Amino acid sequence: MVVVAVLGLPNGLLNLSLQALLFQAAAGSEMGAAAGLFQTCRYVGSVMSTSLLGVVFAGGVTSSGLHSLGAALAVLSLLLLVGSLLRLVRPEIGARS
Repeated sequence: MVVVAVLGLPNGLLNLSLQALLFQAAAGSEMGAAAGLFQTCRYVGSVMSTSLLGVVFAGGVTSSGLHSLGAALAVLSLLLLVGSLLRLVRPEIGARS
């Protein structure tokens, strides 16, 4: 029970701060769409992470499976970092038309 509390507290605080940032960044007329998109992305991320765990650990939890999971997450993190940096360098990538 203590482990659940220790792991759940930072997750709850992170969710609160992400939602506060969303409300600060989105225009009032777009708040509903922004909140819906935010939740949709969270759900899609949960489904994708569960799928990745299922693929990696299909034969059981092994050391090589943990290494494969680490490599997959490192590649995904690198792609997200590059995308974020490109958006900072070239703001028109994320701009609306």
